[in-house]
Amino acid sequence: MKEDNKISFKYEYREYQKRALEEINKYIDDNKIHIVAAPGAGKTILALKLVFDFNQNAIILVPTIAIREQWIERMLNDFTNIDKEMISTDLKNLKKYNVISYQALYEYDKDEIKRIIEINDIHTIVLDEAHHLRNAWWKMLSQIFEELKQVKIISLTATPPYDDEKNFDKYIELCGEIDAQINIPELVKQKNLCPHQDFIYLNAPSKEQEQKINNYRKEAIKIIRWFENNESIIKAIAIHKFIIDYKNNIDDIISNYEIFLIMIKFLKNKNIVIEKYIDEINKKTSPMNISDYEKLFKYLLYNNDSEFKVIENVLKELKKSLTQVGAIDKGNINLLYNKEIENELSENIGKLQSINNIVEHEYKCLKEKLKLVIVTDFIKDDYSNSEENEINQLGVIPIFKNITEKLDSIKVIVLTGTTVIIPTDSVEIFKQICLKNKIKEENIVINEIGLDFKFSKVELNNNSKMVQIITELFESTDVSVLIGTVALIGEGWDAPFVNTLIMASSISTYVTSNQIRGRAIRIDKNNINKEANIWHLVCLEKLGGKYVKGKDFEKIEKRFKAIEGLSLKEDKIMTNINRFEILNRLFFK
Repeated sequence: MKEDNKISFKYEYREYQKRALEEINKYIDDNKIHIVAAPGAGKTILALKLVFDFNQNAIILVPTIAIREQWIERMLNDFTNIDKEMISTDLKNLKKYNVISYQALYEYDKDEIKRIIEINDIHTIVLDEAHHLRNAWWKMLSQIFEELKQVKIISLTATPPYDDEKNFDKYIELCGEIDAQINIPELVKQKNLCPHQDFIYLNAPSKEQEQKINNYRKEAIKIIRWFENNESIIKAIAIHKFIIDYKNNIDDIISNYEIFLIMIKFLKNKNIVIEKYIDEINKKTSPMNISDYEKLFKYLLYNNDSEFKVIENVLKELKKSLTQVGAIDKGNINLLYNKEIENELSENIGKLQSINNIVEHEYKCLKEKLKLVIVTDFIKDDYSNSEENEINQLGVIPIFKNITEKLDSIKVIVLTGTTVIIPTDSVEIFKQICLKNKIKEENIVINEIGLDFKFSKVELNNNSKMVQIITELFESTDVSVLIGTVALIGEGWDAPFVNTLIMASSISTYVTSNQIRGRAIRIDKNNINKEANIWHLVCLEKLGGKYVKGKDFEKIEKRFKAIEGLSLKEDKIMTNINRFEILNRLFFK
């Protein structure tokens, strides 16, 4: 490429981007460049800078069509000497720079993709949102890159799968060690992410749910009592080789040490006399608890320990009893909850009122400036077709109905892959935005809904532009709330004007939690004083008349391991839920 035609960035790089580029240059020799940067850090710009500097044919792999369009927009708007003729989105018709969805790879096998790369002289491949690769596309791409060592790989993510112990090593093997990292506090300090604060909104199970939990635990206790009083079980554990011949089974004991200790505890509870050496260990152990029974049951039922063949029929009876109460889920035993109760707590209907309270509070504070997004796991579209359905679940449509029925002055949009609802008085603006995006009126379908027709369902023949159009509608009108799913707007959705987020989702993983929060904490060029609030919903439990941490709270604890924020008591940044000191007053350990 001639110097006067060189592609270059039109603007000034931010200080942390300059630092990242310097760090990358130190580790470029292995052909694997791995950039970890928070949402809003400009990962796309960094990667494009590298792609254009390499000046080789490149493929940029992205997880969604919306993200694909954002890459193309960045190329055309932020860099000199590049035009549409140099860019392709079709794997069958590659050009100099190609932005392709990961899903497009499904049409081909490994050898075909390898051949496409070789024939088109591709020497640079970008893996955007690289954390996706731990699942669907990791194996195939790993094999291809192993055979094509001359290809440079640029991996980008805001959220490496740190909490996925099973796949993290594979992820690093493909992407390489992290070469440059830009974290959220650094971005806030540099005013490239807005100041923001997380809040936790607590509610409790309904009386019906409390009763269901109590009934379940009563059944679980019955199973435990039956188990600990069964003579065949007691004898089988007492004469197990770990207990009577521990000296000759050291290796097996080390491999199953936790179960070994639980067996000792169990025998201690039954006042069984055991060898002196084991009894010394025995004195250091605590009494059996629910968790111990869960682990012991799982070992007995799924570890195929030949020592317990003699009580095979008894174990079949144990499994039958656990199955009947719903205590077995995918090979795991849970005596405090079953899956149904866990889901009920995550989707506790008290959270619907929590959402309304937050919406009402934020609207009082921000008035017409409020741009609040509610992200949840499911659509629950069955609530759309009846005005008489009792709202007793958490989902996009139940949340929509609950807000619009109880806070009728608040304007709301629903945005999911299958259902889009807008205020009827915004329909004309919606049509104008559609026309601006070259969608003709005959390709727009609008149906008024509800008894008062205040809202309308909208559909487009070209549905690929729906997210873009609804985002513009949300920004440009007096609509205060948008409700969507994690699947559609949890990742890659670009709406920097959003200033409030409610995470009405059971998601707890590092990857998805931070991706969702990234929707709210971007800076807004049209509002330099933007600040963001992020709300997390938690259903507590009651035990002995007192509130305690429960299964739903455990998910939030896990989520906050990945969330950085200011401590409420100390002048420092923390990454766990302990920074919310006030919570400690609510629980009794």
